[in-house]
Amino acid sequence: MFFEAYLSYPMFLVSLLLSVIAYIGLFFISKKENRLKYVTVLLIGITYIYIYVSLLPDPFVRSLDDIKSAYDTYTEATADIPESEVEDSSWLPTWDLAYSTLETEMLLFYTEESYFDRFFRTEYLPSAEELDEFLTLEQQVQTEHRGHVEKALHALYNAYPLHSHFNMLEENECVDHIEVTICKNDSHFTIQLDETVIADPNRLQSYYVFKDVLLLTGQSSTYFLPKDKMDYTSTSLEASYKDITYTIDGEVQFED
Repeated sequence: MFFEAYLSYPMFLVSLLLSVIAYIGLFFISKKENRLKYVTVLLIGITYIYIYVSLLPDPFVRSLDDIKSAYDTYTEATADIPESEVEDSSWLPTWDLAYSTLETEMLLFYTEESYFDRFFRTEYLPSAEELDEFLTLEQQVQTEHRGHVEKALHALYNAYPLHSHFNMLEENECVDHIEVTICKNDSHFTIQLDETVIADPNRLQSYYVFKDVLLLTGQSSTYFLPKDKMDYTSTSLEASYKDITYTIDGEVQFED
């Protein structure tokens, strides 16, 4: 279509601005010839705006009911996570798929609130009650998922969550765990290892549920920490998760 080559949001804004100027100008122009020019500009602007809005594809969005349905499926899948260490991991793919589906549904929930959306996409915008309910559910999912990850890693690797000590530490305070010392200084955590551990950043990445997990395997224990960013050398590892930062010092071996 001819107009599709010229459709763009900046052009939409230009047309809107010219239309407003032309409309206002009609009240101040007395000459018939000039009024005709303003009317022409106004009609062209309105035509472009109409074509732009008409041809713009509808956003692919999910409703709150879709998210609730995905959450119910996720909750059912978490019921199969074992309470203790087991060799059977047949429950893992089902849980992984349920979580990735739930996250995708939540990402597609339409929360845009630009002026364009308020004028032309009001039917897609959630109500204030729906938005509050969505944000509450989103926070609930994040909290529950952290607990499910801990439970799953305990069942799979008998892994211990080192970050469970983070909230307990005051500034300039340390705590000892098995072969590990954790200290807090200036809101940064330092983890000193007393044994050699194997850090495998990619070991769990085939499963979406573990995308933010760093697994550390030592001779006496297996640990894990949350991470979304990470840098490491042969002697130390620095990582962060949201507003938490930590450094791991000691004998750390990295898997390829």
